[in-house]
Amino acid sequence: MCSCKVDTEYSLEGEKGSLKVNCSHLGLDALPEDIPPQTTYLVFDRNLLTHLQNYTFSYLKALKCLNLSSNMISSLEEESFADLTELQYLQLDNNRLEFTSHTFPPLVFKPLSSLLFLSLHNNTHPVSIENLHSPHVFDSSWSWPYLSPRSAGQRKDLMYRNVPESKEDDSSNETWKQLLLDYPDEALSHLLNLRTLFIDGLTNTTFGPGFKKLYKLIKLVVSGENGFCKIHSLTNKTFVNIPSLQDLDLSKCHINTIEVDSFGSLPSLVNLSLSRNSQLGLNKLFDALYGLTKTRLEVLSVSGIVPFGVPGQTITKENLRFFGNLTHLHTLSARSNRIVNFEVGALCDGVPPNLRIVYLDANWLEFTYYVHELDCLKGLEVLTVDGYDYLPQRLRIPDTKPAITNTHRCQSTPPSLTDERVNDEQEFLLPPNLKYLSLSNMGLFYILEEIQINSSNSLECLEAKGNHLTSWYGPVRGLEHLTMLNMAESKGSEVRPTFFESFPSLKVLNISGNEFREAFRADTEGKLLRRLSNLSILDISRNNIGEIPKQSFYNLENLEEIYTSQNGLGSFDVSLIHMNKLKFLDVQQNLINFFPEFLCNHLDRLAESHNVSVNMKFNPITCTCHNINFLKWKRDSKVNFGTDDNYYCLYEDGSQGLMTDLPGTITSLEQTCGGNVGAFFRLGALLLSLMTSLALALAYRFRWKLRYLYYATRLNFHRQRQSADDEFDFDAFVSFSSEDNDFVMGELRRRLENDRDVTLCIHTRDFTPGKPRQVKKDYGQYIATNVVDCVQRSRRTLVVVTRALLESDWCHYELQMALMEASHTGRHVLVFLLYEHLSSNQIPRQVLYNIQAATHIEFPHEEEDTSLFWNRLALALKA
Repeated sequence: MCSCKVDTEYSLEGEKGSLKVNCSHLGLDALPEDIPPQTTYLVFDRNLLTHLQNYTFSYLKALKCLNLSSNMISSLEEESFADLTELQYLQLDNNRLEFTSHTFPPLVFKPLSSLLFLSLHNNTHPVSIENLHSPHVFDSSWSWPYLSPRSAGQRKDLMYRNVPESKEDDSSNETWKQLLLDYPDEALSHLLNLRTLFIDGLTNTTFGPGFKKLYKLIKLVVSGENGFCKIHSLTNKTFVNIPSLQDLDLSKCHINTIEVDSFGSLPSLVNLSLSRNSQLGLNKLFDALYGLTKTRLEVLSVSGIVPFGVPGQTITKENLRFFGNLTHLHTLSARSNRIVNFEVGALCDGVPPNLRIVYLDANWLEFTYYVHELDCLKGLEVLTVDGYDYLPQRLRIPDTKPAITNTHRCQSTPPSLTDERVNDEQEFLLPPNLKYLSLSNMGLFYILEEIQINSSNSLECLEAKGNHLTSWYGPVRGLEHLTMLNMAESKGSEVRPTFFESFPSLKVLNISGNEFREAFRADTEGKLLRRLSNLSILDISRNNIGEIPKQSFYNLENLEEIYTSQNGLGSFDVSLIHMNKLKFLDVQQNLINFFPEFLCNHLDRLAESHNVSVNMKFNPITCTCHNINFLKWKRDSKVNFGTDDNYYCLYEDGSQGLMTDLPGTITSLEQTCGGNVGAFFRLGALLLSLMTSLALALAYRFRWKLRYLYYATRLNFHRQRQSADDEFDFDAFVSFSSEDNDFVMGELRRRLENDRDVTLCIHTRDFTPGKPRQVKKDYGQYIATNVVDCVQRSRRTLVVVTRALLESDWCHYELQMALMEASHTGRHVLVFLLYEHLSSNQIPRQVLYNIQAATHIEFPHEEEDTSLFWNRLALALKA
């Protein structure tokens, strides 16, 4: 019985009646006998096949796709693929098929008259290149070791033993010569309909005369990304036998030399990738462009071709002497090449006229005189010059002195973006047809004052996130066509209404992750954004705003999506009544207890005409009698609040718990609060009238004494505020993972509490047991209550950052409570102790932002005397 999975509903290229059989990863060393003969697609990868005998697939004449990748096939026979005349796709990659005439018999592929796609990559191993091309004697007794499917993808990295040289056995040397690797062009020459070929790259080897018969071969992938490739050198004869190629991938092939006319024999070439050949260098590339002038090249990828340690590169007019003749080129990718500057005249004289898309990310570009010549790039539509996005590492002193140094002046204060060194005429000249420009993470360090951009530009999208642009004054003239502006995470702290005045067409604005607290809190009349009447998406998340004035979004009638998460908002009393197109409101991770009635009514009205979604997750929604109307609205409204997970209830006693059963919570509150509502209100009205009359009489009788008490109380209140810092029970609440308990209860507690008189609140020691409420269902609510209590009773919250902490849900909750306390009180709460060294891609973006914005200190594992570290940490916690 065949253990393979048969899929009768599979459709191959829209053909009905196709049958797919999946035998993948079953440990089979032979084909099962009961595979249906009408099978059109057979998947047999990651098994244990070692040899394909004659007529192995002859009973599967309907096959169109055959996947034999990641087996251990080391030899083929001339009739291995007999009767497969319908086969179109064949995968033989990740096997042990060495490129020799012994492994690939001359007629092995002759039956495959319909084959369109063939993959042979990752069949060549380092032993083949390093040893077979040296005068060593072949050891015929050696056999390939078994490799599991899991390790099959790593076989190209294994090194096998060298056999000592023998000068006495001439017959062995002759055998050796016959086994030298070469492309199996004689076997491949029968694939007259082949269009795509994946193959390993052999050192200093040309594609033989058999390739001349592959008239329809248009795509050749000889890449080290997924296979083995050590070509080293390209000569003028390397590709003479495959003139039909349109798409050529030579990425990561250890290429260090290219003769000037290497690509001259490829007149139909459209797409070329030379990326990640790090020993090539820009000068050799520029020389090789001569051959490409004889092609129809449209897309060129040359990222990462400059050796590590080379100083910044300036592109000269001489470098681009052939580049401008690539008249069909429209897309260029040249990332990570240490490009710093362009010589005057290089852009105007050496760039192809039809170049539309350019990627120059991760270079070292500086603003110099070449910005005057950007308008010479008449056809340019997309330009990205993004920098690096990573967490800076600790400064290390180099072990050796570099041969060449590249000096740059440091600047301690941010210049104006209209600095005369950048542009003497106070005007930036953008290419006339440029629509997308990305300047993210470039390390730009400027004050954005009055900026003038040529009015002839067509820029629609500007990405400038992750820079150091502290002050946004404006105006920025000349960007009338701009529809998307992203300046998130740019250290912005000051912004004026004049900055946004010149963006009349703006539809998407992202200024999240800045520090515009004061700017928004002071904008009570909505002047800051009022000129952006066409705005449809606004993101002001993570700006520590605290409170958004009611009229902040005045005149923004076309808004459809609003993002205000992680701002420490205690309420959302913002007027949205004029927004009839609103579809999504994000207020997650704030301190909001409920929405005001006018906002609920407006959202309900919108939900009658179109879908409306609201995200209130991670907010302490009040689950008490006085908020029962909001809870009922949330239950009954047509507004979509998403899934119930991460919605929290704040109870009467200050504890919190997951809102897992909103209808049940409402029912419980109705029973508790609704019994004597009428009598309560009547009695309340009577008492209120009596107390009012009495209060008025007493106020008149003791009016002078009350005035005195008022001012005395006011003075006492100010005195209490001045001494508030002395009223904390603890100096620090320690947030840590249970896996780090030994460090916290050991060295941390001893160094801070015993040696430096710092009072710590440690949850494993200091949490106070409490009596659970009747409405609580889980133990987690007890912990949540203690966390909030300890954060409020502590001057600081010390976060011990480790991998275990980043994976802990409770540690995440503790961090959120500390952030809310900081936002609510306005005091600095968080101190981060970086106990383990973590790279930026291991730290969640939100946590990384908080680390960069707060006090943080790295634990000195390698230092013998840590007294200075502990003194600094104690001072930070008690200050």
